[in-house]
Amino acid sequence: FPVTILNQKNKKEKFLEALPKEFNRQKYLEVANVLSISTKSAEAYITEFVKKNLVHREQKDQYIRILGQLDCSFVNVLY
Repeated sequence: FPVTILNQKNKKEKFLEALPKEFNRQKYLEVANVLSISTKSAEAYITEFVKKNLVHREQKDQYIRILGQLDCSFVNVLY
């Protein structure tokens, strides 16, 4: 019998998908709190998302999420 692997998203993926199209630090920390992600981790994730062009930093404290929803082609970018 073939084994089916469920595609379960990790916290980082859930966080990215939960962010609105445009957001600031306060908003991403609210999202992180709902997902039980610490402030420090959320800040690190945002920094990583910006470096990987998943989120654009428009100006100080203003971000734009590049991706609509994650799909398999983008999941590998997170690692």
